Amino acid sequence: MNLIPSEAVLVALLPARLTTGSTAVPQAVDTVVALLPPQGLHAATDVAALVLIVLLVAMFVGILYLGVGFLRTSKRTLRVMEDYRMDLAPVLDRGRAVAENLEFMSNVARRDFERLRAHLDGLAERLGEASSDLEDRVHEFNALLEVVQGEAEDLFLDAAATVRGVQTGARELGPGGTSAEEEAEARGNGPPESLEP
Repeated sequence: MNLIPSEAVLVALLPARLTTGSTAVPQAVDTVVALLPPQGLHAATDVAALVLIVLLVAMFVGILYLGVGFLRTSKRTLRVMEDYRMDLAPVLDRGRAVAENLEFMSNVARRDFERLRAHLDGLAERLGEASSDLEDRVHEFNALLEVVQGEAEDLFLDAAATVRGVQTGARELGPGGTSAEEEAEARGNGPPESLEP
């Protein structure tokens, strides 16, 4: 906006003699000012300012409209959420009860599993001890069987030796003074096989 009227600017630039009406030699103007025509530039700035003001008002109205729409939408959303909360309250209560029941059942199952594991660990330990005891007894029984077998072999050998001695003695002292070997040799069969050492 121009605060100085265009006529005043023109008068200020004219030499002093023209304004005073004297015929003196004109004085040199020490300041040169270039003036543009006020209609073109001032009109463009005035139009631009007016356009900016209209745009700002339009933006303000648009923001105000969006704010009001947001408030309406948020109120509707809050009402819908309140309705759903009322409708979902029994479902949430039942879900909470089911979750508590599941937690209780999992705690019971965990406790039972821990007890069962403790019993199985004890059983495994007792089975290990019984297995080692059984192994010791089997070793002792094997040792006893070896001793009994040795004694039985000794008894059998002693009995066989006794029987052989008795048979040999009986043959030597048998009827007619001949032994069983001599009779077998006489028949041509050789000595009896049961008497071979």
